[in-house]
Order: sequence, then structure tokens, then C-alpha cells
Amino acid sequence: MGIKIAYAALFALLFFNLIGSQSSGGILGLAVSGIMAIILLNKRIIDWKKPVFVLLAISIVVTGTTYDRWLPELSGAAKGVLGERSQAIVTPESEQSAQPEVEPGSVKPHIAYIETHEDSIVMDINGEPLTVNIVLSDKGKIEGMTLSDNTGAPIAMRPMEEVSSFSIEDERFKDYAKISYAVGEEDNNKYYILIDTGEMQWPFALTENGILYSNQLGKLVDLEEVPAIGWEDNLRFGSGRGYIWSRTLPMLQDTIFLGHGADTYTIYFPHHDYAGKFSANWQINRIVDKPHNMYMGMAVGTGMISLLALLALWGMYIVQSFKLYFNAKYEDSDFNTYAGAGIFLGICGFLVAGLVNDSSVSVMPMFYGLLGTGIAINRMLKERAAID
Repeated sequence: MGIKIAYAALFALLFFNLIGSQSSGGILGLAVSGIMAIILLNKRIIDWKKPVFVLLAISIVVTGTTYDRWLPELSGAAKGVLGERSQAIVTPESEQSAQPEVEPGSVKPHIAYIETHEDSIVMDINGEPLTVNIVLSDKGKIEGMTLSDNTGAPIAMRPMEEVSSFSIEDERFKDYAKISYAVGEEDNNKYYILIDTGEMQWPFALTENGILYSNQLGKLVDLEEVPAIGWEDNLRFGSGRGYIWSRTLPMLQDTIFLGHGADTYTIYFPHHDYAGKFSANWQINRIVDKPHNMYMGMAVGTGMISLLALLALWGMYIVQSFKLYFNAKYEDSDFNTYAGAGIFLGICGFLVAGLVNDSSVSVMPMFYGLLGTGIAINRMLKERAAID
């Protein structure tokens, strides 16, 4: 009886720790393990109704007393999965007259990319490319500035009350961007083009090497469109995972055979993708050091072939284990069967949680240790079944 009480207390503590971690990925892994257990054990659950009832009662009590921890996490995860459309919603012309007039450049847009060229800047604002063309004198001073859309049609500008500031006289851009220029007295009177887009001002320096973006650390960066796959309208999917994954997938074309090396992900991620971070509602100087997906991390670090090898190993273990434990008798004296089934369910939960979490040095030795133990137990059970 004492051992059963200890096991119940241990289960309650582990479940409480999982909720306390506020990891929606961990909760997802536990849910999948639970579903797999129901499929695996099926009618046997009825025979074990008393311990199952105790576990359910403990789960309900812990869940009810910690709702303030898991409810915000799950609701936030649900919003991230269902998605907030990253792209700004443009009001139809028929409804614009009823909307109050806003300050030019005060509404945050969705910026898909920014490109800097020798004498122009191209920004994709809400799916509409806007080109800022700069005319310079022989001394590097600004003589003129023109705007055009993706068809090359000119777009008018209107001077604002602010000195050297212009609004864009086009309904596609007016609320989302305004343009100005300034002279930096602290850096040899260098000229800057400033583009305001709601919550962000983008300074572009006019240099001998063309127009370059001056980031918040003062570094001049040549911007280009960063390759991306998927999640175009929902970069905030999964607490920003949509943005990370959309930039990680194009990286895999360079690691089909060999990876870049373990823990080198942050070196190869396109950190200069300031437009993507802006649209994903991130701090644009934030460093992305991991993909928040165990499988993508392996594909970038050690290569696609190594990932396929691991998937084959895990797949064979899962198929073999399911066949063994679905048909097992679960006799009271058969420790190996219970241990093997428990390890199998834990492995399944971990592999599912790996879809939204990274591998870590503190966890992976335990995972591979349990995986090896599970494979050994499966082998013993198969040998015993062959003898019987």
C-alpha cells in the first residue's frame, strides 16, 4: 500500500512540474502519450479501473488548482496556432470614408522584405512593393527623391509640417509609411533617408557603396529579400515559431548531405531579416539561436541524411513496440512488459514534443538511455515469446 501511495504522490508531483513549466509542447506530448496508452491498453483499462480512477482524480485536482498557470499558456498557444494574420488589414475604399483620418505612417504594416540598392530602396508593404529612388549630386547630396510602385508608375509625395518630411499620396501606402531625410552631424554629415512605418523608423545611410540600412547598433547592412517558405500570413504561429520555421526551411537545401555542425544554427540563421522580425512583432535585433523544432535543428546541424537515419530508427522502434505491447498479457509478475510499455509511451510523447521544442544537453542523454533500454526490453520480450 505504501508503494502505491508513493507512486501516486510521484505522479502528482511530476504532473504539477509539467504544468508549472508552462510548456505547451510538453502538454501536447503528454496528451499524445495518453491517447496512445488508451489505444495500446484498450479493454485492459476497465480491469485496472481503480488505479486509473486514482490517476484521473489526481490529474483533475492538480489541473483545477493550477488553472492560472496552464490556461494562459494553452489559450496563447491556441491563438498562435489559429493565427493572427500578420499582414495589416487594408480597409476597403467603400468603408474608408467612415474611418477617422490617421497620421501618415502611423499604422503598422506587414513588411515582407526590404531591399537596398545603389540608388534606391524597395519595401514590400502589405503585398505592394514601394520603390524609393534617390537622385544624388556629385558631392553625394540629395538632389531629388521619387516614388514608384511595382509597375513603375510614379507616386506623388506631399510635404508635411515636419521639416524634410513627406506623406505618400497613395491609399496603398499613405497610412503605413512616411518618408523624410536628415543629416547626421556626428558621422561626417552623412545623409539619411528615414522611413517611418508605424512603430518603427528605418534609417538608410547614403554611402559610397550605395544605400545601406543603419541598424540600431549603428552597423551598416545591405538588405535583400530573405528566402522564406510558408506561414506568410501567420508569422506569429506558435509564439513566433511560424517566423523561425519559415526562415529555417530554406536553410535545409544546404544541409542535404552534411550539416553545418552541431550547435551552429545561430551562425547560419539570416539575422539581417529585420523586415521579417518586424512583421512577426519581434525586436528586430533579437538573435535566433535555435529553431524550436528538434527535427529542423538536427537537419541543420548534422544534415538531412542523419535525420532520416534517426527517423528510421525511431520508426522501427515504434512499430515494433506497438505490436508487442498491444498484444501483451500484462501479468502482475512481468516487470519487463510494464517497463517497456512505459518507456514506449514516454518516447512517443517526447518525439511529439520535439515538433515544437529543441533538443537539449540536459535531456537527450536520458532520452537515448531510455530508448536503448526500450530496445533491449523489446528484444528480450521477443526472444521469450519465441521460446514460449
